[in-house]
Amino acid sequence: MASVKAITKSGISAVSRATLGQKWTEFLWMEWERSHPRPFQHPSLLLKGFFSQRARLYPLHQYPLDCFLSDWEIEHRFRQINPEEVKHFVANKINFHALMKALGLNAHLPTAIGFLDGPEFTALADYDSLEAAVEAGPVYMKPISGRGGAGVQRVDTPAQIPRDIAKERVFLVEAALAQHAYASAIYRHSSNTIKVLALKDVDTGRFFVAAAAQRIGTDKTAPLDNFKRGGLSAAVDLDTGVLSTAKHNAQTDCRAALDHHPDSGAPIAGTQVPYWKETCDLITTFSEAIPGLRMCGWDVLITEQGPKILEGCASIANPNLMQAHEPALLDRRVARFFEHHHVISDAKRVRSGHFENSARSPKVTGTH
Repeated sequence: MASVKAITKSGISAVSRATLGQKWTEFLWMEWERSHPRPFQHPSLLLKGFFSQRARLYPLHQYPLDCFLSDWEIEHRFRQINPEEVKHFVANKINFHALMKALGLNAHLPTAIGFLDGPEFTALADYDSLEAAVEAGPVYMKPISGRGGAGVQRVDTPAQIPRDIAKERVFLVEAALAQHAYASAIYRHSSNTIKVLALKDVDTGRFFVAAAAQRIGTDKTAPLDNFKRGGLSAAVDLDTGVLSTAKHNAQTDCRAALDHHPDSGAPIAGTQVPYWKETCDLITTFSEAIPGLRMCGWDVLITEQGPKILEGCASIANPNLMQAHEPALLDRRVARFFEHHHVISDAKRVRSGHFENSARSPKVTGTH
């Protein structure tokens, strides 16, 4: 019996080591991709679970490292927070539209015009063809699943409709929304969306807005606002809806804050996001409408009529846009949420400064 136990224990240890080795292999490959063309420049950060590019992007000189969610925690532990069926449901844009319509919330979504299954168009609105829909106004074609803007195409004229769509791909076709004047004033050549992270409070069971960041397009990214491709990010003050200075996702020292847009010259810092309270209320309403949801990253576009929900991500709601400005674990509720869901340890929560009566951790001087 003792030998069986020893073999079993040895086997489990071997499996654990193999799994850990595989995770590190994947993590190092992600480091190569995310920090290219200068990967592995900060091995001390990498050993602590952070990609090298975070040295340029995150304010590590202002806050203790333990106040930040690491890339290891995000990539390997975020997926366990929401149930698999919930993640798949939120990711499927057609199912998501159907649920929100059934709940009477579809007025807060872009109008779903139809979907393309390969070359075949199925109308969900009063259009007999995709060409007719585009003639009525610009549309966005979005893969029914996916995140990060991958595969999204804007179509302004019938001539721009792609004719080489693979048969196995399905796209949701949505009417393009006109953004609010505040966003166009900053940069008018892209739809400038807000990423909002919503978490379910482990004590009250109610959702709250944990962080938010305004994406802003540039000449490199237009007509999209993709941060990874060269867009900007500005933090949104959760109490007031006022924008901070912006950061650029460039392979340079990203600690340099931008008060104005580098292409348009328009001011960013101090800009008021309209309908901010309504946006936070809408985010909590949508989050609580989905059974089993515990965490979601929502993409929001502010229009002249109010906020519109573009999509949600319940798999890896990556907070890197927000952590470019301030670490995620400063808020006690946020730290408690990620400890409860085994993303961070109790020891890390304590090291980040969250004792029973603390609310936020102070800034520090010095560098990491």
